[in-house]
Amino acid sequence: MLAANENYRLGPAAIKDVELRYVSDASSGVVALETGEINFMSVPPVLAGPLVANKKFANQKTLPLYTAVIAMNTKVKPFDNKLVRQAFSMAANKQGICDIAYEGFCTVAKLQAYTNSFGVDLLLFQISLTILKRPRNCWQRPVIQMA
Repeated sequence: MLAANENYRLGPAAIKDVELRYVSDASSGVVALETGEINFMSVPPVLAGPLVANKKFANQKTLPLYTAVIAMNTKVKPFDNKLVRQAFSMAANKQGICDIAYEGFCTVAKLQAYTNSFGVDLLLFQISLTILKRPRNCWQRPVIQMA
């Protein structure tokens, strides 16, 4: 239980007491939220749809505490070839993965770091990669063009 500091320099707190509970099962947490037993929780994407549709609840999409990454074993063929990895990266339907695996409750990441993390250069998000073909039908290195 957290109690408000009565001598806080900016005046009295709007909330006097806060009880933090750990609910190990997300489904139980959603039931507790729906019944009014708890007032706030982070909801996993698979359980978010009905709560977002329910006008009784206010909801807000925020940055998560994690970034999901799909990794390849670069020690085995064909993923030991950098060009194959680049082709897979460009061909992957990242929004489709968000829509299916996270039921649309995600954002396609451009980096493994959060965009609001200290040191992340937002200028990087204004750069688009354009792949040009050589006349011999070989792939050329990506050319960086400012958007």
